[in-house]
Amino acid sequence: MKKSDKIILWIVGILAVIILPDANLYYQRYKLKGDKLPEMYKNYSTLDSISDDIYEVLEVNGANHNPVIQLNDSTIMVINKSSEETEDGSRNEINSWCKINLKGQITGSLNYAYNDRKQNHNYQTFYNYVVDFYGNTYNTWIINSDSTRKPIKNLNENKIFSVDEAEQIISTHEYLYNENIPADTSGNDRKQKILIFKNGVFNYFYADKYFNKVEPYQQDKRGLKYEVDRIDNNSGYLKRKYVKKDEWVGHTFWDSRTFSYGSGNSSGRIGWYGTAFFDVKMPNKIIHFKTSVEIEYPKEGIIERFTYSIYKPNNGDYLLLSDIQNNRHYLIRPKINKLSK
Repeated sequence: MKKSDKIILWIVGILAVIILPDANLYYQRYKLKGDKLPEMYKNYSTLDSISDDIYEVLEVNGANHNPVIQLNDSTIMVINKSSEETEDGSRNEINSWCKINLKGQITGSLNYAYNDRKQNHNYQTFYNYVVDFYGNTYNTWIINSDSTRKPIKNLNENKIFSVDEAEQIISTHEYLYNENIPADTSGNDRKQKILIFKNGVFNYFYADKYFNKVEPYQQDKRGLKYEVDRIDNNSGYLKRKYVKKDEWVGHTFWDSRTFSYGSGNSSGRIGWYGTAFFDVKMPNKIIHFKTSVEIEYPKEGIIERFTYSIYKPNNGDYLLLSDIQNNRHYLIRPKINKLSK
């Protein structure tokens, strides 16, 4: 064998050693170049930026810690709480309530925002009342849109009730809420603060630290259950129509820092980043949106970083999509200028 042939074989061998471990990476990248998005999906936008002649989307941020409440035949109420850490380590808290009619229009809203280092609140919703447990106030905004804070009185300012006395009190009232109050620097011992309700009147009292009866208050019976829609079910509201692979997830087998092997495809998660295209069935038409997904290799299973739960009100013209994992609600409703036509 000629010397030149040996050199060529050595070069081919070295290239093979370098390239073959990454053969799948190069192949998958090459395939993506020829994977074109069908024309029909090019106008799909994200859910929060849908542009449509009939419908619009209102995005509501915040974790839904309470159910959606059916206030009456024509109105529901959505309750949200959100919390965001600031640069100084404190938290900005937002509590909100909004009423929505059958057309998906917000007919009223109540918002309380505060910083937890500057103010101390604990907002709870009991039936038709918004209660600030720390502030010892409540309001009737849910009933009559009046947000005036009304005081909640202590049963006895100068007494901490024994366990037996506390149980006697709650036996004649509705026991709503309880929180442990730690001992303070003034020498006051730990105690329990208890919220009760009877005949439309709230009260609270303090009980001995050994009181540990769990409050029996249940979620409001008017709470509506979301329908968790199977997105591959043709009869549902939400239908995934197409998935486009956008980027191969997987790095080179070789470690460029040390010129050694084993830093990428062999040891890390591989697959694709992609985009899923959805249709939403509304009363008057189908609207479209897209969202990011991940695609498994080699089975090509779809990993969706969201769970859409859907509420469709009786006789209503809107859908409420709750993306629980990402703490967002999407209210898909008719545009106002279309309601009068």
